[in-house]
Amino acid sequence: MKLESIRTILVINHQGIGDIVLSIPIYLSLREKYPGAKIYSTVKGFSESTILTFAGLSDKFIFTEVLSSGFFEKFKFLLKIFQYKFDLVVVPAGQNIRNALIISWLTRSRYSLSFYKNNFQKFLITTPISFPLNINRVFRNQIISAQILNRDCCKLLPLLFPYSQSTPSDHNSKFKMLNSRYIVVHPGSGELEKHKRFNLHHLSNLIKLIISSYDLQIVIVGSPQEKSLSESLISMVLSSNLVSLVGKTSLVEAMGVVSKSIMLISGDSSFMHIAAAFKVPTFTFFGPTSSEELAPTWAPHFTYSLKMPCSPCYPYLLTGCGNTICMDNVKIDSLFMSFSNFFNTINLQNE
Repeated sequence: MKLESIRTILVINHQGIGDIVLSIPIYLSLREKYPGAKIYSTVKGFSESTILTFAGLSDKFIFTEVLSSGFFEKFKFLLKIFQYKFDLVVVPAGQNIRNALIISWLTRSRYSLSFYKNNFQKFLITTPISFPLNINRVFRNQIISAQILNRDCCKLLPLLFPYSQSTPSDHNSKFKMLNSRYIVVHPGSGELEKHKRFNLHHLSNLIKLIISSYDLQIVIVGSPQEKSLSESLISMVLSSNLVSLVGKTSLVEAMGVVSKSIMLISGDSSFMHIAAAFKVPTFTFFGPTSSEELAPTWAPHFTYSLKMPCSPCYPYLLTGCGNTICMDNVKIDSLFMSFSNFFNTINLQNE
């Protein structure tokens, strides 16, 4: 992509933390290609903007779209963004292309870079990319990065946080209860997509088996809104080897805890992508969402899925079907065997 006089860039990326993490290659490619340009981004809230500051974006160059989907909040957001004119609008994989094109038109952008799904979208996008099927979302974003840098996609670096070599400050002084070897568990999945959470009963049984078999410490992380989940797990497991940091850390501190763990256990959530970006092995439950599209296959990873005929139902049912058999109908023996095989394999590789 050879574009001249690019001074202002808008990356339309107003979904969750995981989507921000998966699009880090795009931000880094834009910064490399246009070092003097101001890069703006739409995000949902403070947590997402925190991730972007690590990609080199200043807080003052980040639009924040209010998480509420109310008409008044959306209208205020559009009024705010209408005051700007961008030279280039970039749309990472996973975003609503139609809405992105509307924002591109409102901001009177000169150029746009995005995937397209029909000929009308192709006509409206100045640098259209045919939508690739059946590949992981992070590799779709690598395709966009390759287009920006005029490089072969396979020559791009794998997904890593730009700050992965300067991990957040040592947390041991603040969190003295942490052992030298621990597994992190994230039982949540945000407030809007609770159906992606793994069944707490099965998760608690898995934690009990891990503690009794491996004598490892389990550390729970999550947002303050997920405190009730951690409290439920604590009461169900009843072990001194299970501790909770939910509501006790900032996002950056929680990322530091994850980066120094030996493994992460979670559903399809932001912490899965954060752990993988630190090359921390991940053991993940998938049901409503597609593991083929979202599992962090570029890092040590195991996907546990029942592969129900109705899975995946996301994004067609954004808040779930109301009958999460894909996350509930689990046999604990099979689950623990899968975990043990993966855990032992990781240990052998690290010896």
